[in-house]
Parts: sequence; structure tokens; C-alpha cells
Amino acid sequence: MSQMSLRVTPAIWEPETEFSSFLARLNRLQALDEVALLTGDIHIAPSLEKMTVRAGILKKRISALEAAGYHAGINILCTLGHAAEDWKGAESLTGELFMDIDGNSSPGNFCPQGEIWRNSYLKPVYRMLAEAGPEFIWIDDDLRLHNHGAASYGCFCDGCFRKLSEYFGFHGSRREFADFFDRGSAEELRERRLKMLEWNRQVLASAFIFIRQTVHEVNPDIILGKMDCLDLWESDRRRQASLLGGEGGGSVWWRPGGGAYCDTDLEELIRKADTIAAEAAMLPPEVTVIQSELENFPYSRLQKSTSFTALETSLYCAAGCTGTALNLLGDPASAPPECYEPYLLELKEQRRFNDKIVRLNRGRPLRGIWLGKDKDYFLGAETDFLRGGGFPVAGNDASRGFQALGLPYAYAPEHALCGALSGREARALSDEAVLQVLSTGGYLDADAVRVLIERGYGGLIGFSIGKIFDADALEESVAHPLNPALFRRNIRQSFWGGRATEFIPQAAGAEILSRLVDYAGNEIAPCCSGTFTNALGGRVAVAGYGAWNLLGHEFKYRQIHAVFRWLAADALDAEVPECRVRTKVYARADEGSGVTAAVFNWSLEPAENLTVRLRTAQDKALLVRNRQAESMVSAVGRDGGFADFQIPVNALELVYLDTSRESFCGFT
Repeated sequence: MSQMSLRVTPAIWEPETEFSSFLARLNRLQALDEVALLTGDIHIAPSLEKMTVRAGILKKRISALEAAGYHAGINILCTLGHAAEDWKGAESLTGELFMDIDGNSSPGNFCPQGEIWRNSYLKPVYRMLAEAGPEFIWIDDDLRLHNHGAASYGCFCDGCFRKLSEYFGFHGSRREFADFFDRGSAEELRERRLKMLEWNRQVLASAFIFIRQTVHEVNPDIILGKMDCLDLWESDRRRQASLLGGEGGGSVWWRPGGGAYCDTDLEELIRKADTIAAEAAMLPPEVTVIQSELENFPYSRLQKSTSFTALETSLYCAAGCTGTALNLLGDPASAPPECYEPYLLELKEQRRFNDKIVRLNRGRPLRGIWLGKDKDYFLGAETDFLRGGGFPVAGNDASRGFQALGLPYAYAPEHALCGALSGREARALSDEAVLQVLSTGGYLDADAVRVLIERGYGGLIGFSIGKIFDADALEESVAHPLNPALFRRNIRQSFWGGRATEFIPQAAGAEILSRLVDYAGNEIAPCCSGTFTNALGGRVAVAGYGAWNLLGHEFKYRQIHAVFRWLAADALDAEVPECRVRTKVYARADEGSGVTAAVFNWSLEPAENLTVRLRTAQDKALLVRNRQAESMVSAVGRDGGFADFQIPVNALELVYLDTSRESFCGFT
């Protein structure tokens, strides 16, 4: 069964009358079973005096919620501080401020290693909140080492910089320390950067241990949970989860999230679902509660519709979550509480679908094309490593254009059927991970080819880099079994930029898929994409023209599917082979359990009889749709080990197809 948890601001739970009204509303709606009471509504920590008062009230509120039959706990909003907010209030807080490499800091945002902040604030606060008797305590995502107001990546406060200098045996200024990570041989930079990432993980590990010890000294049965986002600067979720659980391996919860604050940007929804899938895949199996963070912050009613809010919860369950943490209730001073009732009623209905999704997933990992992101992904920065290396908070989005192509993705290398790498992944991955991709199947853009040749893998790629064209180049296919037809594609470099790269075959067996021509149709390069099977038996496809974007032309779409079927040695578990609507596919399979495929149509039009291809011996599949009766659908055709099913999918609808024997119970 999926979880549905509600985060509640102090403006609702702190005043007696507001809380009584809130509890009566919960009892009437019967929409959820878990409540997390936020310790604040400002993104710096409340004063110790205020927290002392609130801890006493929290104890009463938790007792009342538990008496009413709810699981009740606390969400500590600020451990270090999120942002530069309430500067006047920050004046009452004392501790070592978080500081980036350029000396930037923000009031109310503190160093995770600062002894003053830990001992004078964090220890008494976490202790008194544990004494309030919660079933669980959530640590919010401000326990991070980046994005603290004016401070970007850090922490390099005086205390941290002194320890870091000792750790690296470095003598010099902060500016010189930043240069230290951008100047040197590739081997030297990789060694230093790996050591820096390990330092970051040790800093967070120390904070996790400190928090767990403080809480569990009061009550070792309190479950600790961590809100997270795909913060590749410091992530090591397996280590972090084990540290929160302690030596006895206690229960740990996780809450991936961040982003998708409104319903006007569908790409942001897909990006968030994708990062949630990646976070879930990085967790150890003992983390069995994974609640997505659903963000309607700052709670304007017009930000997000009720139906979109409900859809999010299901999409995130399809990505690997077991439930949802709802951040959707605003301050009663800005809107009456009844404004939010439609959300809770909609979510109450949606939860039945979410329950089915969690059951169908059966805890199995997502399989498919691995996009090369692991805990060391930050190594892919070319320059300005200590300033973020040009990474958005959620990591590189080079592959965003792939999310509309109806292909399945894996989010951990051990679940990969093949890989797809840009230059950042090629720089970041270890030799072991690179060889895994090149010995199975790998789709490489031109930057990845260049980087891997520099790393000594040219013999396994079959092509070298030739001329570069910044304007007026078009892709034209040549006769090849992987090309569905002869086609010409124009990514319009004059509008959207992008380089066109010539590849030069370097080995027998290197085959050309397409060439470059100009606007007059004259050949300017004989090869811009091709395939090669190397000495390790690995299959390689190189793409030098619009490798990640503008792939929705019919012939190119079909070519991309043919290429990835070839790269995966015909082992993709699910795909949408038709170029009709944007689809996101999540596929799960294991021996003897059949294939489970979630298909999300994120176009704004329905698709009648959309073809979904499953790798299965079954000729029937269970079709599961939201708020509709489950039904059996029969395959309309077969291609060897693959069956094609045609199903209706509405605009912005998520559906499930399942071929496991368990799903056939009750159907003939």
C-alpha cells in the first residue's frame, strides 16, 4: 500500500483553534494516514527560545494525532538553513556561517561542521524534538553542501578551509585552492576531485552521525528520514542511509524531491520524475519507505490544478517511490483552509491507483538505457569545479530530449541493458564503468567520443573525430539496416546552435548511418553517425548531429529505436515504437515475473490505439488505468520475443501494462 503523508506548517498546528479545526477536517475527509509537523515556515532556523516553546506544543499535537489514529512525526525544516530569508531573525542565531570558495555567505545558513552551531543549537533542538515523542523525524534538504543563499558550493569557512588544507597538504589562498582543481593533468585533476567529493561525503556523514546519536540517545525507536534532491556534489545515499539507521540497521526513510512547483512546465515534471528515479535507484534495499516530495510551495491556488497534483503522485510512484509527502497547505492568513480541501479529496481518489502502482512495481528496479550518472558524476565538470562546474542543481540535462522518445531507462549501472553518454559522463565515469558500457552497448555523442579517445578507448569506438561544422549542416541518412528510410534532418543551427561533427571510420566493421550535407544537398562530410562492434563484443553507436535533441521527426525517431534495440541486443523490455505523442516509459522485469511497463503520455493530445511493444512470451497483458476497471488486452502482433499491444492513452495519462502471472488471476 502506498503512503500519503501531509506536511503541516506551524501556522496550522501551533494555535489550538487552528489545530482543532485541522484535525476535525482530517477526520472528516479520511484522505491520508500520516502527518509530519513542520518546525518552521521560514527558511532559516527559529530561535532556540521559539523552538523550546514549539517542542512543548508538538508533544501535545503528536499525542492528539496518534489518538486519532494517524502516524505522527516531525519535519525539521532547518538544520543548516535553506536560503537568505528573514535577515532580521537571523541576527538572533549564533554559529559559523556556511561559506563558498569565493567567501560568499548568507545570514542564518550555517556550516555543518561548526562546533558552536552544533552544540549550542542543533543538539538541544534535536533532543527536545525527540522528547516530543514522534514516530519519525524528517531532516529537510537544507542539510546539503550547496545552494545556501549567496553561497554556492562549499563549505570553505575558516574552520573548514583549515581542515581541507590539512587534508590535501595544501598551502595557499582560497582562490589558489579553486585553481588547484582546474589546473593539472587529467589524472591529477581526477584524483583531486575524487578526494574532494569524498571530503564532502565525510562532512555530511559526520552530520548524520551527530543527528542520529542525539535523537537515539532519547529514543532509539524514532525513525529518521532524509529529504533529498539529486545533489551530485556530495551524494552517497547508501552510506548516508546506513549512518541514519545506525549499527543495528534501523529503519530509514527517504524523500526525494525538489522542483515542479507549478503545472505550466511539463519538462520540469519529467525532469523531477527522472531525478527521483535516479535517487531511488541509489538507495540501499533496506530503505523501504520512499516518499516523493510533492511541492505546491508557496501554496498559491493557481500554481497547480488538483488533477495535476494527483498525477504527480502517481508518476513519482512509477519512478520508484512507495508514497508521497504532500507540501500543499498554506498559511491560513493567506487562504482559508477549505481552499485546499479539493486537493485532499482528489488525492484520496488517486491513492487507489498509487496502491496498484506500488503493488505492480513489486520493488523491482527499472531496467533499460543507463545515462551514465552515478555518485561521482560531478567529476564531469570541465572547469570551475569548486564553483559547480556549470552544473544545474539537478545535474546535467543533456539527455532531456530523450525523455519523450518512448524508450526505457535504467538508473543504476547494474540494471543497464546499454548506455548513452555525453562528454560529462565520459569524463566522470571510472574505467570500470566505461568498460561496462563499451563492452555491452553504448550511444556516444561527439564530445563523449573525443573524451574517451583521450582516455585511451579509441580502439573500442571504431571512429575518430574529423571536421566540425557550426552552421548550415544537415544530416542525411544512407542505406543501412538500422535506417527505416532515407531521410534528411535539419536541427536549424542558425536558430538553436549545436555543432555537427564528422566521424572518420578507423576500423574494419565501422559502418556509416548518416552523412552531412549542406543546403544545396552537397556532401560536406561522409559520416556523422555510425555503428561499430568492438573486440570486446560491445556495440557502439556514435552520433555527431543533434545527438540529444530534435529527435521527434518520424524517420529519426524510428532510427533511434532501431539503434537502441541493436545496442541492447534486443533486450529492451518495453518501448513505444510509434512517433505520435511524447511518452515516458518505465520498465521492470525479472526472470519468471513478466514485464511491467508504465507509459506516460505527456503530450496534450490523446493517442488511440498507441502501440506499446513488450519483451514477453505472453500474448495478453493486464491494462491498469486510473479510476477505471482493470482489463485484459490481447497482442495485435508479434516480432519474435516481442508482443505489440495497442492501448488508449489520454493526454497527461499514466497507464500500466503487466504480463506477470499474478496479474492474470481473475481473468480468463
